[in-house]
Amino acid sequence: MLFGREQFAVKTEMGGEVIDKLYAKELVPTPIEEFEKLPEDEKKLRKPYPFNQRTYEAAPGIICDQDVAVPMRDGVILYADIFRPADSTAKVPVILAWSNYGKRPNEYRPDELKAYTPGVPKGSISDLAKFEAADPEFWVPNGYAVANVDIRGIGYWADKIPNFSKVVVPAYVTAGWNHFHLQGSVNG
Repeated sequence: MLFGREQFAVKTEMGGEVIDKLYAKELVPTPIEEFEKLPEDEKKLRKPYPFNQRTYEAAPGIICDQDVAVPMRDGVILYADIFRPADSTAKVPVILAWSNYGKRPNEYRPDELKAYTPGVPKGSISDLAKFEAADPEFWVPNGYAVANVDIRGIGYWADKIPNFSKVVVPAYVTAGWNHFHLQGSVNG
């Protein structure tokens, strides 16, 4: 078992060689207050994650709606941080960041690694940018909103059943949610 988590292997051919590709159950995201009360053996199967639904000014002229619920067709709820212009009532297009890196990867990074992406000159991206995603400090002042989503098994998501690490729900479900739910309300 990998760190006490259930796992399984799938035979895969890679470069002409058959190898075992290992999958392990994801850690269950748990609000920090709950995580701190857990026995040590249960902490190994969970990860502390701050859940804090709020709206705040992320940077001058940029509002962040944090931990916005995004219901999927099958009833699972994902959560997104949505960065939008503070001074506009106009509808703006949304750039959807969909990846397994979480919606707020800088939260636990030391200061020297914040806003760091390999191969990108230091200072080129802001602390608001998640890894390999649109930088809100560039795109929002240029008339866009940026939605960073915690996909299934990553960060905070409402399905408390740990799944195996393959993401099977396509991003188009969330993109469709963006179209129908954010359009017209992304700025207010």
